[in-house]
Amino acid sequence: MADAMWMKIRDVDWTAYETSSGDGSSMPTILKNLSSRKLPRATKASHKLWTALCNGGSVYSAVVPAIPLLLEIFTISEPEIQDAIIDVIARCDQAELTTEWAEELKFLVVQAKEDLEHKYIKDEIVKLKIAALVASD
Repeated sequence: MADAMWMKIRDVDWTAYETSSGDGSSMPTILKNLSSRKLPRATKASHKLWTALCNGGSVYSAVVPAIPLLLEIFTISEPEIQDAIIDVIARCDQAELTTEWAEELKFLVVQAKEDLEHKYIKDEIVKLKIAALVASD
């Protein structure tokens, strides 16, 4: 993982955010592993990411600082991990939230969709998922 990315992850006070298991203190490790060049490690982290941020049909506040980082990780990831990142963003796009951070999340999702729409993607399945996500407006 690039030092700049690790510093961005480290600079977030993750304990101020919630995941499905409590505070967001597990997020730095999940994000670091998600960005791993070792696909099994990244794949395992993608499952932990979903569980932490989107478990049980809910969306948890740690997704707010995570989305910009997920977009950076997306650019260096294999299609399997890109697919998992799109799933998290799509779940956030579908969420009907009444929390104080709902508007910020909505804004971040719109930005993420625009960002993903303009990326060069080699994998056809990932391209189709992005097209479906963008079309969901």
